[in-house]
Amino acid sequence: MNKRLQAGIVGLLVLLILGIFGLIRSNNPTKSKSSTTKLTYVAMGDSVAAGIGLDTAADSSACYRTKESYPYLLSTQRNYNIIDLSCSGASTKNGILGTQVVNSATLSSQMDRLFNLTRPDLITMTIGANDLDWISYLLKCYTANCGSVDDTVSVDSKIQLFAVNFKEILSTIQKHYNATPPTLIITGYYQVFPASSQCQEMAGITSSELVWTRLQIDKLNKTIKDATSVFSYVKFVPLDFSSNELCASDSWVQGMTNKAPFHPTVSGHNAIAKAIELSL
Repeated sequence: MNKRLQAGIVGLLVLLILGIFGLIRSNNPTKSKSSTTKLTYVAMGDSVAAGIGLDTAADSSACYRTKESYPYLLSTQRNYNIIDLSCSGASTKNGILGTQVVNSATLSSQMDRLFNLTRPDLITMTIGANDLDWISYLLKCYTANCGSVDDTVSVDSKIQLFAVNFKEILSTIQKHYNATPPTLIITGYYQVFPASSQCQEMAGITSSELVWTRLQIDKLNKTIKDATSVFSYVKFVPLDFSSNELCASDSWVQGMTNKAPFHPTVSGHNAIAKAIELSL
């Protein structure tokens, strides 16, 4: 065998060995470093997002965040790296766009903290109820009478102001990230009270007050949905607690004897996390 032929055979063997080695590598189930990197998820919003009233504390802040809240449940389900900026009592102006005072501590706005982070892959937000001072109206239904003309005018005025601030939030996020804003999930609000049934948890609330409270939540949800429809990077996720409102045997709403009345239970947060996951 001459040297030229011998060299050709050796070269062919080398190519075959390299090809087999490459095939083995291509079928290796071991993932690359980039494929195992967790996506970053930022949770923003009010006490519903924070998970107030549940048992497992997530941090020592004054925001009453808990690890049983829907952001933590979602991050576990989707294997996200979560950064939780939510805070109980947050509103569009005092919490999202501007600073928020919590137990004598002044917190920088959730928007500022978001923009100081590397661009996340996903943002969720629940906001609006505190703009309406909604809990005070619910308590008024229990302790006095709610649903008067003045109450309706007051709520409508607050919803109009909320709409302006909420659109500013969505516009500011889009502008900050230029052409590539992360996916932003905005949840609506669930109905606290059932459509018709009564129970001890609703003692003192009349049928007309019941109808009025549900109508106000419908108006808030419509305002949120209408605003999000203008922005292609935003998804609106409605929250349906039908048959699981207050008074139900499997209520997803904390009652008057719980730590945070009118807020979701662990089951409620599981339902919210599932609704968001289905939208992704």
